[in-house]
Amino acid sequence: MFGSEEEARRLLASMNRHVPARRPSLGQLLEMEEPHYQDKDGNRYDIRREEIELIASLLDPWDSDRIKLPIVVMTDTSEGGAWKVLGKLEVAVVSKIVGRKPEFEDRMRLFHPHMVLLMSRLPTATTTMFSP
Repeated sequence: MFGSEEEARRLLASMNRHVPARRPSLGQLLEMEEPHYQDKDGNRYDIRREEIELIASLLDPWDSDRIKLPIVVMTDTSEGGAWKVLGKLEVAVVSKIVGRKPEFEDRMRLFHPHMVLLMSRLPTATTTMFSP
């Protein structure tokens, strides 16, 4: 498939250029006039205030400084065509958005119908990441 492990690593890196360099907390985003984050190349991505407020409404107020956005949804190589979300608060939010109980408190597998629903409700507050 790939000529070398290094080529595969470079391909994944190029596919994940949009992944945030640092994810701000929900609390920080709520305080920003124009909520946003930057990717590893310094590109700016805005997060819609309605999405931030929806996430805040799904969590206890004291969790606003503990959850980081955007929520990262990663490929799940253990299941063909599946995705996963990691983190207790992230899983709580995603579970409520897609209307499905998670397998574990801090890890949840998503399939295509869940991804469609999640991305339609939180298009700017989520991002995807490709992992081997």
